[in-house]
This record gives sequence, structure tokens and C-alpha cells, in this order.
Amino acid sequence: MLLIAGAVVGTGAGLVAARVGGWPSSGWNSLGIGIFVGCLVPGIVKSWRPLFLVLAAFALFGLVLEQLGLMVAITLAVVLAAFADETHTPKGVVGLCVFLCTLCWFVFIWYLDIRVPLWPQI
Repeated sequence: MLLIAGAVVGTGAGLVAARVGGWPSSGWNSLGIGIFVGCLVPGIVKSWRPLFLVLAAFALFGLVLEQLGLMVAITLAVVLAAFADETHTPKGVVGLCVFLCTLCWFVFIWYLDIRVPLWPQI
């Protein structure tokens, strides 16, 4: 039942985002917002939480990458995905954020020379 509710709420959120104007309706953002919201609804159930919070973290990463930069997008995605399992400690999540930010900077920015913003564009 919550899967259907997530699909309905996500579709509604995407349709509302498409009509708002500005950032939510530009490009594929309204679809990303719909997927993000739709994944949060079934994530309420403890047994479904790991799957849907990780999917929501991917959608969040894609939504905020251009506006907030690679480092903030990685951090937000890791923090959201960490809620999927209650055994994570704050120290472990911070360590994972630092490790992933460093690794992604090294691989994507330095080695592959991919042009994505590192930090929020002011």
C-alpha cells in the first residue's frame, strides 16, 4: 500500500514542481523531485527503509549537484543514506563523507578532468 502511496505522492510532487516555475521546473528537476519524494514515503516502513532511502539519496545527489557542488551533494547523499541503517555512528558518517569527497575529487576532478562545480555557486 505504501508503494502505491509513494508513487501517487511522488507523481503529485513532480507535477506540482513542474508548475511552480524557476529551479524546480527547469530541466529534469521536477522528475527528480517526484522521485525523491516518492522514495521517502515507503521509506517510512523499517523493512523498506534501506532500499528507498538509498534511492532517495541518489535522487537528492542528482538534484543538488549543479546548485550546491560536488562536495555538498556527496555529503547530503551520504547523510541521507546513513539513515537507512541505525547502526551508523556520526563519527563513521563523517569519515565516510571525508573519504568519498576526497576520492571523488581525486578521480573526477583531478584525474578525469570532469567539469562540475566543487562548491555552491554564489
